[in-house]
Formats: sequence, structure tokens, C-alpha cells
Amino acid sequence: MTNLRRWCKIVPVAVLCGCVTVPSSPKPPHWVWFRVTDVVSPVLLRVGGIGVVRLRGVEPPERFRIKAGPLWRRAVDKLRSLTKNRLVRMEPPPWGPLPDGAVHEADVFVRISDAEQLNLAAEMVRLGLLRLSKDYKRSKYHILLKNMEQEARSHARGLWASPKHSQNTGIGKTDR
Repeated sequence: MTNLRRWCKIVPVAVLCGCVTVPSSPKPPHWVWFRVTDVVSPVLLRVGGIGVVRLRGVEPPERFRIKAGPLWRRAVDKLRSLTKNRLVRMEPPPWGPLPDGAVHEADVFVRISDAEQLNLAAEMVRLGLLRLSKDYKRSKYHILLKNMEQEARSHARGLWASPKHSQNTGIGKTDR
């Protein structure tokens, strides 16, 4: 019993002195959220208080010969539906408002719920509405982007379902 009494005296003193640290729960990251005011193109968003933001890791549609046609409009409509009445955050975060004509390039996430966020570029690539840029590895999420493009190609979605692409590569043909 004497050993137990000794420990009962030592432990509270050690805790009060700060000799023993109690693990604390990690703090959630501090993110700054913004509201999208307009969708300019399938890769450009106009963000309130910032300016124009370009999705990182994806090609602008003009580079892969998509003019303002049905697929281009479908991509813009999908991006609008994903960002409508929702908050977005960017990595890296912008330092402040951009001068006219400047574009902030970032990985953009839309807030779905308190616990869920969606990478906009990855979702647009997964749907086959955008494709990877040559410098997609500049994105911190380049592996996710690559996997999403492979999924879109294997399921013949969007760009990968076009007859021209199907004839040249065999992708996009279905058994239906």
C-alpha cells in the first residue's frame, strides 16, 4: 500500500508541473472559403473577392479542339451545378484580389457538407468533360487526376465517347 500512496502523490504533482503532457486532439486546418459568382468556361471560375481562378491540372477545352458546342456547354453547366450556392476553397489560397486580367491557378474544392469536399478538376475529368494537361503533375493531387482520367476513358465518358476517338483508339465502343 505504501507504493500506491507514493504514486498517488507523485502523479498529480507531475501533471501540475507540466512534466507529463496529455495528448490533445489535432486542430482542423484553417481554410478560407469563397463563393463562386460565375463560371466563365469549363476551367475558369469567377470567385467573389478574388477574381478569375483556373482549375489546376486540366487543359482548357480550346486546346483539345472543343469549341462552344454541346460538350463545352455540358461542361460549363456541370461546373455551375457543382458550385451553385456552395462555398469553395483553393490550394494554394489566394493572397488577395487579383489585378484585372490576372488568373489564380489552384486546386479548387467545393464544400459538399461539413465533412465532405470535392476536387472540382478531378470530378470534371472523371465525367470526361475535361482532360489532363501536360503539366498536370504541378497539382498536388496529380495521382487522383490521372486515376480519374483512366476511369473516364475506360467507361467511355464525355470526350472519350466521341466517334472520332472511338475510331482512332477503340475506346468508347460499347457492347450495347
